[in-house]
Amino acid sequence: MDVANTTVDAIAYADDLVLFAETPLRLQERLNGLVTGLSKAGMVLNPAKCLSFYIQALGKAKSSCLSPCSVCIGGEPLRILGPTDAFTYLGVPFTYRGKQPIRHRPLLHKMNTEISRAPLKPPQRITLLKRHCVPKLMHDLVLRSVYRQMLKRLGSKFAKQ
Repeated sequence: MDVANTTVDAIAYADDLVLFAETPLRLQERLNGLVTGLSKAGMVLNPAKCLSFYIQALGKAKSSCLSPCSVCIGGEPLRILGPTDAFTYLGVPFTYRGKQPIRHRPLLHKMNTEISRAPLKPPQRITLLKRHCVPKLMHDLVLRSVYRQMLKRLGSKFAKQ
């Protein structure tokens, strides 16, 4: 992946890691190197929490497709991401095509229902909204593509509640 004319071959945050490679063979080599490096530090990868996918460029067609990519960690094959599968990275759901669209209405409705049913006084409800609900929505809004109309709808929904 190229960003500002610099090749980015990994993204890491705390214990979450994404590796990029041009081919499945190169990905396997990078995984083997990672396993070796982690073992020297007394750490291991959990293959059950890992997955792989390979987006193959179709040269003349100027498009790409999801192709099978079989890689292993310690002899154990990783789960292969299918065309309808999703995964979560830093709390944001992705598919092989990129970030999934935001679905805030059901989440907002669920939070509103839970707060409404709880035996709370009005100031407690406001505090819960400010300290829990808004930050929970903010995480998704900051890390995803957001459109003006969606923000207007969310704002009016909050105002009605």
